[in-house]
Amino acid sequence: MKIYVMTDLEGVAGVTNFDDWCGPSGRYYEAGKELLTREVNAAIEGFFAGGATEIVVADGHGYGGVNGLLLDP
Repeated sequence: MKIYVMTDLEGVAGVTNFDDWCGPSGRYYEAGKELLTREVNAAIEGFFAGGATEIVVADGHGYGGVNGLLLDP
């Protein structure tokens, strides 16, 4: 089973507003990217546990949100 995951930083649990969390000048931008990456990794773990054989992650946040260095390979 192949899974396609579309992400966006504005949908992450704990991200409460755009200005502080979603732009490079936001004071919590790096923390928001880490939260997103952790959520995506949790989803990936669940998808593999459920029988997925391939997972593609698309980062839909304009400035970039998923930290590729921390993403589950």
